[in-house]
Amino acid sequence: NINQNNTQAALENLDAVYKRTYSIIKSVNNLTVVSKLKSGYEYSKNAIDFSKLVKNAFQSSQMVLPADVSIECSVENGCLIKGNNSLLTVALFNILLNSLEYRKEDVEVSVKLKKEKDRCILTYRDNSKGIKADVIGSVFEPFYSVDPYNDGEITTKLGVGLYIVKQAVNQAGGTIIIQSEFGEGVNINISIPLCDDTEGT
Repeated sequence: NINQNNTQAALENLDAVYKRTYSIIKSVNNLTVVSKLKSGYEYSKNAIDFSKLVKNAFQSSQMVLPADVSIECSVENGCLIKGNNSLLTVALFNILLNSLEYRKEDVEVSVKLKKEKDRCILTYRDNSKGIKADVIGSVFEPFYSVDPYNDGEITTKLGVGLYIVKQAVNQAGGTIIIQSEFGEGVNINISIPLCDDTEGT
């Protein structure tokens, strides 16, 4: 018999399966990227409209995320850089996923992209659990097995998300700085040199 309780239970089971499947797909994708990076694979570099990429990554995510996730996105148009589109896209999603996975309450994210002289500056802030000071220097290491967001215990997560972020930024000739006070969220500042749209590949 179909009733409200059965329907609710089925929906909860389906949601659990979806989340688990999504987690597996994300892990496989990240491992594929890490495998390429560690093997010395050279991602192609092209002129990219970073403004458009950032808008697509965060504004499109807002449309499919739960109501308790808020993304404030302010993007200055015309931020052209030279890098790899797919690698940078994966990097941006990994930043956002950290905010979701290490949440302490309703998720609030602020993303700002602007030009400063010959560079574009991406500032990302969230209200996650934050990162402990004694491990923040290690979060860009691949397969880092300590959960910096939760009192430093061992975690089952792959620990490759921020490694991919740093490699994507480096590949575009940029720099990344991550700052956090444990319990008070995370701030990420990414600076990438602008390029002329006529530079091509």
